[in-house]
Amino acid sequence: MNSTYIEKAFLETEVDLHTLKPHRETWRNEEGQLHRGRDLPAVVTYDAESGAIFSREYWFNDMRHREDGPAHEFIDTQNGVVTYEVWYQLGKLLGAITRDQETGHVIDSDLDYEAEPDNPDIPEDFTPG
Repeated sequence: MNSTYIEKAFLETEVDLHTLKPHRETWRNEEGQLHRGRDLPAVVTYDAESGAIFSREYWFNDMRHREDGPAHEFIDTQNGVVTYEVWYQLGKLLGAITRDQETGHVIDSDLDYEAEPDNPDIPEDFTPG
């Protein structure tokens, strides 16, 4: 039984020339599509001054996608709290959540937690990378 997972990917890193800190990391698959498997973000944007993560974007074959969480998160660079989430599955917008900047508690949401996305375009044997 093979217990190895191989995924060819290309990483592009943008660096701020004034601070020499990373500004953005972008992962692409062999076809050049935004993509990163194993529930890892395909695009990570950093704060230029502190180097802290500012946002994370999850992509699957050029579609915003995440199975069990937001596909785009915005993070307070001072305390690490996720302040805004946008939820997608296979490119379909499911909703967004705004959170308190200090506590992370939900302030506003148009996301239906009970809804299961019904997408006829998803193959029955689909498993995200």
